[in-house]
Amino acid sequence: MKISWGARGGRFKAVAVLQGQDEHLLFSQSFFGFHGKTEERLAVFTACVNSVFSVYCLYLSSGRLASYRPSLRVNDVRALPMPRTSDLSLGSLRNMSLEQIDNTVFDLYELNGVHRALVGDFFDVTLQDFKTIQTTPGMRPVWESSTSASALDTYSDWFLRVLQSGFGSDKGLCATIFRSPDPSAFPFCVVGIHLDWARSERIRYEDVRDGNLLGALEQCAQDELSDSLETQAEAIYYRRVSRIYQTLLVKEGRKKRNVPTVFLIKPNQERYWTRSVALRDADNVLADLVKQGFPDQPNEETRLA
Repeated sequence: MKISWGARGGRFKAVAVLQGQDEHLLFSQSFFGFHGKTEERLAVFTACVNSVFSVYCLYLSSGRLASYRPSLRVNDVRALPMPRTSDLSLGSLRNMSLEQIDNTVFDLYELNGVHRALVGDFFDVTLQDFKTIQTTPGMRPVWESSTSASALDTYSDWFLRVLQSGFGSDKGLCATIFRSPDPSAFPFCVVGIHLDWARSERIRYEDVRDGNLLGALEQCAQDELSDSLETQAEAIYYRRVSRIYQTLLVKEGRKKRNVPTVFLIKPNQERYWTRSVALRDADNVLADLVKQGFPDQPNEETRLA
């Protein structure tokens, strides 16, 4: 196993040596040598080290790796948890792609969808933002075209799933993704989470043509810094994200009613709209709603950082 993290692939690398080839091994200070009692145990260790799961675990547990040098000490590797049982063989591992290795390791650790999302977002977005000086995936615009943004669809879906688990499956929840005339060039993305609306479309797009609203959002991105420290602390320029709790007047048949809605306004960059961020944002919103007494006594409007 090579002790340093590979910047090109973003992973660690371990190679299993077959029996009868050990006489050719010579370890330098750049490599660790490990042995296993059985072929299955060695195959599991090799797969885990080469997977994104090991990158996630080791960056969380190794202070040296995360903040000093991108290399490991032997105790860091020994602390890496290993599955107890597996029928994985070196022969099957040899023919696997990196994606197949990742999925196999996820299955070995019995990771659920939430855990896999946390690991995936860390490897694909957070780590790249942390380690790469040039333009990173997290800084890419969310909108893939002028009509759709899959990242916002996924974000909204995960957000609603968290709220649904808290309020119950019988609670009407849906989301609206607001689309500007030129969304790819617009500085912010806006998503509305409706808390009591059993709409047929769980997630839908809605075009925004209000010039005053669009102008206000663009102004937020272009405003110069104020001389007042108090104003700076409250400015969206510093905060970059905003949650607005408001009621939205909707029409259902011949009746109109107010629907409690949370508007999420964040920059048009992918790192603000990942699955893991949706989990965190939904937890924060759920905590806010409980404090406000929702659904019994929701506040008319509240703005939080």
